[in-house]
Amino acid sequence: MRIGPGHVAVVTGAGSGIGAALCRAFAAQGCSVVAADIDGDSAKAVADSIGTNALAMRTDVRDARQIDELARAAMARFGRVDILCNNAGMAPPPALFEDHAPDIWRLIMEVTLLSAVHGVRAFLPHMKAQGAGHIVNSASLAGMFPIPLVAPYCAAKAALISMSESLADELSRTHPEIKVSVLCPGLVTSKLSETSARNMPAQSAPTGASLPATEFDLLIARSGHEMSADDLAVLTLQAIMRDATHIYSHGDLHHHIRAQIFG
Repeated sequence: MRIGPGHVAVVTGAGSGIGAALCRAFAAQGCSVVAADIDGDSAKAVADSIGTNALAMRTDVRDARQIDELARAAMARFGRVDILCNNAGMAPPPALFEDHAPDIWRLIMEVTLLSAVHGVRAFLPHMKAQGAGHIVNSASLAGMFPIPLVAPYCAAKAALISMSESLADELSRTHPEIKVSVLCPGLVTSKLSETSARNMPAQSAPTGASLPATEFDLLIARSGHEMSADDLAVLTLQAIMRDATHIYSHGDLHHHIRAQIFG
């Protein structure tokens, strides 16, 4: 789809990292932007840096009612939503599988997976009514390849990839004017660890667990660089304009992982 003036983008997890970079990239193309984050001050800072064509919303993405309110606010302010970026996510501190408590599993799934479900349910009817739209769900290459010590994160991202692919196939049959992309970054500069730690329950302090280097570690090293969040945002917008279903930050790394999985 075309991205430019008159279009409206909603981004969750917009207070820092990839989310903030997406907001800046959409604004640079002339879009109006709704920046949503559980940290309302950070969302406001991002919106203020963009100007009058931006709205900040403090939103706890675990709460479907707050996502519904986000959709109502976006429609009330701008009258339409063309692009929804379900970007909010969390990662647990590294720990052995049995040391990730059920509450941690639940939290990671709520923030990373169910928030995207809430987002689609809240915004998709508006896109269907206006006859166009694009949904971007932020997953990770960690959802395609196992990483020890962060099983909840890998599981949530894998489920998000599968959900996005299912939704894309469904809409291609029922509403082909609405596209779905799943963003699968490799190594990207962001504040995920910092923001996750700030919103993690106090009892889930890092355990110091570690394991020898895995094949995934070697693949990450082979990618050769850590992409900036701003570069990833530009790449994402380019992919949206191509109606790409899968968006990879490190194409060579993706091919290595597919070779590992499928031989």
